[in-house]
Amino acid sequence: MSFLAELQRRNVIRVGAAYLVVAWLFIQVAETIFPLFGFDDRPARAVVIVMATGFLPALVFAWAFELTPEGFKRDAEVDHDAETSRRMSRVLDRLIMVFLAVGLAYFAFDKFLLTPQRQAEELAAARELARQEGRSEAIAGAYGDSSIAVLPFVNMSSDPEQEYLGDGIAEEMLNLLARIPELRVISRSSAFSFKGQNLEIPEIAKRLNVMYVLEGSVRRSGNRIRITAQLIEARSDTHLWSEVYDRTLDDIFEIQDEVAGEVVTQLHVTLLGGPPEAEEANPLAYLLKLQARHILNLQQYEKLDHAEALLQQALELDPGYVDALVILYFVQMEQARQSWNDTDRRKGLIARVEETVARVLALDPENPVMKASMAWYRRDELGRTEDAMERFEIASQLNPTAGQVRWKTGLARLMLGDAEGALEEFESEPGPIYRLHGLALAYHDLGRHQESDAAMEQLLPTETEAWPFGLARAYAWMGRADEAFHFLERAAGQSGGQPGHAATNPLLQKLHDDPRWLPFLRSVGQAPEQLAAFEFDVEPPR
Repeated sequence: MSFLAELQRRNVIRVGAAYLVVAWLFIQVAETIFPLFGFDDRPARAVVIVMATGFLPALVFAWAFELTPEGFKRDAEVDHDAETSRRMSRVLDRLIMVFLAVGLAYFAFDKFLLTPQRQAEELAAARELARQEGRSEAIAGAYGDSSIAVLPFVNMSSDPEQEYLGDGIAEEMLNLLARIPELRVISRSSAFSFKGQNLEIPEIAKRLNVMYVLEGSVRRSGNRIRITAQLIEARSDTHLWSEVYDRTLDDIFEIQDEVAGEVVTQLHVTLLGGPPEAEEANPLAYLLKLQARHILNLQQYEKLDHAEALLQQALELDPGYVDALVILYFVQMEQARQSWNDTDRRKGLIARVEETVARVLALDPENPVMKASMAWYRRDELGRTEDAMERFEIASQLNPTAGQVRWKTGLARLMLGDAEGALEEFESEPGPIYRLHGLALAYHDLGRHQESDAAMEQLLPTETEAWPFGLARAYAWMGRADEAFHFLERAAGQSGGQPGHAATNPLLQKLHDDPRWLPFLRSVGQAPEQLAAFEFDVEPPR
């Protein structure tokens, strides 16, 4: 008997054909299903590898054994001339035909239904990407060459604890330059993301899409401070200007004014108004504010009490120092969030937050940061979304670069059912984490689920540890309750990530009918009967 005939007699060819059909069907289903759950190509590749690895063992098994009504038997023990053996061969033939029919049906389903939908979604995603790139290019083009990134200034002091000074002065310079409407200034979160990376200036400028870079260094010794500032034209990596300021701390604001003025001169920016000037304060109070803000920026939650003490010292030196009060507001808000399971401390902190807000608005009624924060407060505790929208708009007009204003405005628009408007706000949010968070929500509401899932996939690697409450809110808004509760529990058990205002947060409203909702609120001290025990009646400042 020939080898081919022996293969046929042992049903090896039939088994091989059936295996290939089933393997193809599994692979097609995997390629279609896995992306719907946010998986990348790796699971589908694993299916291909497993099916390919099993092909040869399946053929060897078919050669050595045969399926009979009594189960698998060695080929030598089977009577191949018996009717039973021929009947089992016909069964295999029918199974192969069934698998082929299923495969053809799936092929038609994929070809005529799934593929056009996928192509439409991919085309929409490509158009959206092109639109975003075009919008970014248009914004950049509108400013011409007047674009700059301010990198963290290097700490040249022997004391590493002085690092706050380099970061703080660079951030102050960034905020000062951002007041020039004719100049495009890259946000702090983007510019400072290159800190500690060994990248050349042209590469940083290329990634940030800017023409110029301002960098420098800071050295402090007692009351003396030396600041070196350098303005670099990125394309040619050429130093346009550099200066060393060896002064006393009393001259810190004058130095900032001189650097800003020199940048304007070198960039040939035609100003509609005069050059910006730094807001002066007590120099020691200024340093204390920089230290406290550094703690807050680094999310060193265990040092928040120290940050508050630094700010209180600053305010003793300069009671009218609005910037220090604003930082104090954010420190106290973070302290309150961390004290979610200590009702007495939390109650006291909330009262102190209200006092700080009142002090800021008494000194600066149009303070943009406080306008944005109070708009968020009104929307989140009081449910006055339209009122909040008006205040967000005011805050945005007063200071377009104020932190999280665009993100919060976008969330308010979502509450009002304006997903398109929310998307525009989120696209303008300078903070990358908040931008991704907002985009995930807006894409979901617009039915662009693949883009929504892609945004969440970018958030998960870092924010699972850093911001689980943010992930919980996003999943809750999308109606994905299991993931939402997973991250709520994670937030409840993690220092610095507590679900501070879960009970009233509108992003969590879809969870309210879930049987897990009330038990969760009780676990974090926010169930209705627990909140009713508070005697707290404070009217937010008008």
